[in-house]
Amino acid sequence: MFQVAYEAACRALPAHRHQFSPKKFTQPQLLACLVLKEFLRLDYRGLAAHLADQADLRDRIGLTVVPHFTTFQKAAQRLLASVPGRRMFDAVLDRAREDGTLKRRVPLAAVDGTGMESRHVSRYYAKRRSAGDSDPARTYAHYPKVVFVVDCKSHMILSAVPGRGPASDLVQFGRAWTQAVRRARIDTLLADADFDAERVHRAVRSHGVRTIIPPKRGRPTDKPPTGWWRRVMKQRFAGLKRKYGQRWQVETVNSMLKRRLGSALRARKHPTQCREIVLRAITHNVMIVRLRVFYRATTDGFATQRRLLDLDGFRAQAYDLLTTPAAQEAFRIDKEDPKTRDRYGRNIYGQSVLLARRLVEAGVRVASISWAPDANATWDTHGNNFTALKNRLLPQLDSALSSLLDDLQTRGRLDRTLVVVMGEFGRSPRVNAGAGRDHWNFGYSLFFAGGGIKAGHVHGASDKIGGRPQLDPVTPAEIIATIYHCLGISADTILHDQFQRPMTVVPDGRPINALLA
Repeated sequence: MFQVAYEAACRALPAHRHQFSPKKFTQPQLLACLVLKEFLRLDYRGLAAHLADQADLRDRIGLTVVPHFTTFQKAAQRLLASVPGRRMFDAVLDRAREDGTLKRRVPLAAVDGTGMESRHVSRYYAKRRSAGDSDPARTYAHYPKVVFVVDCKSHMILSAVPGRGPASDLVQFGRAWTQAVRRARIDTLLADADFDAERVHRAVRSHGVRTIIPPKRGRPTDKPPTGWWRRVMKQRFAGLKRKYGQRWQVETVNSMLKRRLGSALRARKHPTQCREIVLRAITHNVMIVRLRVFYRATTDGFATQRRLLDLDGFRAQAYDLLTTPAAQEAFRIDKEDPKTRDRYGRNIYGQSVLLARRLVEAGVRVASISWAPDANATWDTHGNNFTALKNRLLPQLDSALSSLLDDLQTRGRLDRTLVVVMGEFGRSPRVNAGAGRDHWNFGYSLFFAGGGIKAGHVHGASDKIGGRPQLDPVTPAEIIATIYHCLGISADTILHDQFQRPMTVVPDGRPINALLA
């Protein structure tokens, strides 16, 4: 990965900024080191110390002198500015096209925005929180955010434009789209309802690109949307849902970016945070190109690579599991008693839960069920929240979950099966103008049942408006550690990646003992 970043930087930047540079190291070397910093989640001091200990890394890019950590800091300010940063972005995408990772023609691209965490909190915000101000309309801090356009097939980021939230994603859309359409030939752009605006349709279609954007959810009305393209999209969207389902690839990229490189920024000031976001997007693309290079290099000597043979053995076991008579029989859900299928619910979610039960009975260790928003009702209730919960969401969840627990109990499997029902965030305590509830990451609830879990126990409590945890709050790391504990996996287990780097399964979490039976 270090070499891939260095080769791309050599294409994008000259060796030295001007003729009077000390010439101890080059700009491509510094930029490659910055990418390595993000990849290893180091600060500038840690990067300098790491390079001082790793002579082989320095030799790969011809770095004879380890720069001071302040040199890296100044290089980030200069090399990640608008023009050099865009050049590096272009160079990495060009390298991806040469390797075949990114096609010159992108059939489907998707756009979305996401917020990043900042460890810095202003004194004014901290003072408001300590004073007990529970008004969710006021007790927020500005946070960095980014709007990016991605290729749905390769997961390469075509453009990333940072900004400041809370604010609409439309603020950064214009710049993000301009950069993306300059870098790739896009056929269709997918976006969620937050981008439903006539000017978005016109800006995209002016480049000959098709748009698929669902209409916004709001108060029920018979009035057609304003704007010709918005009216057309409302009429045709039902027939485009299958292709629109690929929009969730941008959510996958969002998850990859935050899980591998972290969701919290180290910078405190907003301009520095913006540069750090651009660097993370570049690092994400370099990682994808590196996987392609690594795959090509290792497959040449496949017979001598024991680790790849082991991986192939795991794949063979997976195929064997899918081809066993028990697994094939589990997928024959049509053989289930019609009354049982009715009990779970004749919808995609209820039948998926029933299929998961059959797979567990066939020997599958982990079954994950995702709510299919494009083929079913969605929990993203920005509008008509209470009607959707009453008529569709809660009845489907109730019938499927209760039937699953009843069947597991009746068949003697509940004590050996852990059931977890959760989402990625909660809903805001206040109702918006469209009778909906917006995203809310400050507090939400989860459901645990089955093996290893104390039955009938309620852990923790929120404040009086259901906004923030007030008693015994838990973190995502503690939730994952609890799940691993129930599966018999210690949170302190050390794993090694393909480069033999040690990683803890759950670095910062411990099981929630109050939940355990």
